[in-house]
Order: sequence, then structure tokens, then C-alpha cells
Amino acid sequence: MSLTTIILEDHPMFAAGLKDLAEHLLPGGKVVCTNNLQATLSLMDEFNPLLIIADLNVSDAKGLTILESISDKSGDAIIVGFTGDENFLNAYNNQLTQEFLILSKVEPFECVVSTLSRTLRQSEFLNSEVSPQLDFQQLNKVAEGELTPKQKEVLKLMGLGLSNKEIARKMAVSPETIKTHAKDLFGRLGVKNRTQAASVFKRFAYS
Repeated sequence: MSLTTIILEDHPMFAAGLKDLAEHLLPGGKVVCTNNLQATLSLMDEFNPLLIIADLNVSDAKGLTILESISDKSGDAIIVGFTGDENFLNAYNNQLTQEFLILSKVEPFECVVSTLSRTLRQSEFLNSEVSPQLDFQQLNKVAEGELTPKQKEVLKLMGLGLSNKEIARKMAVSPETIKTHAKDLFGRLGVKNRTQAASVFKRFAYS
């Protein structure tokens, strides 16, 4: 098994968002995107992925058939379904047993990050091979002094949902100063935006 994520999604914008999410959750891992089930199954032979994130409505398959086909091919991968069909999701979650993890496409980003982070931390592969480097990489950067006190405060306030202007007022500095702190903060944590930075705060509870 490799530190690879395969994303099955035929909507370009949503695929790009999932790619960013996978890169955030598994820094240093490879992310491969496809838009149909058959290509996904072929890529599984090539990459032996750790994580597969699949839209449940693509051109050549729909619903649980997608997850079942992926599971039959590789029972070891972590398989996560995404759907925009709330009726389908509610019906599935009301079943007595749920074989797969299926998330809503309208779920808040922070909730998706939290759920997938928890799922990844339960992976035997990550626990035995790379979890110390991945699970606590960003937390260690905070704990080991790689962030300045000001950057820590900005991270905390981002995690609480404050805008740059609100953070500036609270810290009694200019919005431009907050932008500078944020840019340095993103670079040190290896994240791309304030949403990802906020998820670091929420994921580790800043402790």
C-alpha cells in the first residue's frame, strides 16, 4: 500500500477541492484524479492507494455499486463516498449497518476534515508506517516553536472563525499586518489558505 489518494469525481471544481483536502490530510502523498469508475479500478492496480474518495454519481456507475466495486478490488484501502443526494444519504444512514463511510457534498469543510482525519488515524497502515510524521506534523510545528507568538494567536483566531479584519481589531494591528502573519503562517504549516489553517487549529484543539 502506498501513500496515494485516488479521487473519483467528474465535476472539475469539486475534484480540485477534494485534491486540496487529500493533500492537506496526507502531506507528501500522491493524489490522482479520474472521472469514471473503470479508470479508478485501473489506477488501483497501478498505485495500490491508501485512500479512495469517490463521487457516487459518475458517467459509468451510480450509488453503492461504485463503492462495492472499489471494495471488491481492494478491501485494504480506506474508501469514502461523497453524494449530493441527501435522500439517498439519509436512507443509507438509517440502515442498521453501514459498510461504507459516505459523506454529504454539502457538509461543512471543517466537518469533512474532522471525519476524514479521524478515519485516517484509525488506519493500521498509517499507525504502523507513517502516522507519527503525518498526524502530528503540523501540531509539532506549533509546539516546537516554529510559529511565533503572533502567528499562534492568528491561527487560534482563524480557528475561531474570525475574519482578517476582526483579527486585526482584536490584536490592535492593521489588516495588512494580519495578512503578513497569515502568509508566513500558511508557509510554515504547509497549508494553502485560511480554511486549511483553521482546520489545523480545530483538528488538534491547539493543545
